[in-house]
Amino acid sequence: MFVLMKHSLLICLLLVAVLITSGCKNTPARPALQEEVLVMAADIEMTTAPEVADPEGAIDAIYASLDSYIAKDLNLAQLKDVIGLMELRAEKVYARYSEPKGGLADVVIIKPRKTYEVEVREALYRYIDRRVSEFEFFDVLGSYDIAQNAIIFEQGEYIVMLMLADNEAAQTILNQYMPF
Repeated sequence: MFVLMKHSLLICLLLVAVLITSGCKNTPARPALQEEVLVMAADIEMTTAPEVADPEGAIDAIYASLDSYIAKDLNLAQLKDVIGLMELRAEKVYARYSEPKGGLADVVIIKPRKTYEVEVREALYRYIDRRVSEFEFFDVLGSYDIAQNAIIFEQGEYIVMLMLADNEAAQTILNQYMPF
């Protein structure tokens, strides 16, 4: 009798397993889920970075997106005076820095020479500290907060500093012009 109950239980469990797994076969995917996957794939394609960096185009696009600013171009020869970095430490520089009376809108993109990445990054941090000090008691158009919230990061072969009211929007623009 015990053996018969054991076999009956085993057969019932087997039937339940067959019924459960057979209900999962040949069920079509939900159309909504397929649409979500397509939308996600489209988003990925739109956010892929270009293969060739265009830092100059990135800076032009970032400043074109700003409401107002007074900024000057920065070249390699001015690097030591403005940023505090010796010219020989950078291979290329694409930058604009703002005048205090127009508010703060600084963007610096530097391609460091090999082995000078740390020095470039340190110089940019010192530059941020100087800008914070500059606006601590003379806060023009929120420049003090903008300076405190500046960010430095690597983008491909470049080290980037953004010191803007909306660094996130600028970084989105930058991603369209420069490889990650």
